[in-house]
Amino acid sequence: MQGTVTQGRSLWEQLRQPNNSVVLEELAKNPDIKSRHLDNSVLQAVIIDGKYEGYIGKQQRLVASLQSLENKKIPPDLDVNKIAHLRAEAKEKLAAFRPGTLGQASRISGITPADITVIQIHLKKYYK
Repeated sequence: MQGTVTQGRSLWEQLRQPNNSVVLEELAKNPDIKSRHLDNSVLQAVIIDGKYEGYIGKQQRLVASLQSLENKKIPPDLDVNKIAHLRAEAKEKLAAFRPGTLGQASRISGITPADITVIQIHLKKYYK
């Protein structure tokens, strides 16, 4: 694939571009692609994978982060009222529900990601 299509970028980078119809046309003409009998639906699937690769990666990192919160235990004897910088609403909710993990705490209505961060810092500081 020569000419304006490559422009010093890999095929994967080219497929990820919004206007990649030229790349598709070039791929369709490529003897390697023709010899493998890949139809347009396969090529479209590859383009979709490339186009959304960044979003998928971001979602996978978010899932991993949430899963790690599920594994972080909150000690049963933790006095949330003694946690500095934790909002009053968060202290009330946490005292009422007494979640066992940070994952459970993060699902309580009114508990913000900032509250979870404050709790994590407190746990690291006092419960090594």
